[in-house]
Amino acid sequence: MQPDKKQLEILLIHYFRECYDDFPKGKLAPSESPDFIVKMRSRRELGIELTRLNPVNKTGLTEDKLAQNRIWDEIVTVSCELFEQHSA
Repeated sequence: MQPDKKQLEILLIHYFRECYDDFPKGKLAPSESPDFIVKMRSRRELGIELTRLNPVNKTGLTEDKLAQNRIWDEIVTVSCELFEQHSA
């Protein structure tokens, strides 16, 4: 990876960490795949991969897509809850 790109990723993740109160607590270590690893007190690790949204590829949302998005949101919520329960 280009050094400039990694520096940008580091700036972005630190900014997000400062702005998002629920960001996992722990030592943040740059990595390649995933982009970052959060090492927590419980000795568990959480990998974080940064990505960009591309609004140019956006299409209209159908009812099926909206339903799928709600399911994905629920999966993410439950996954976060399980992760937090088992990381304490």
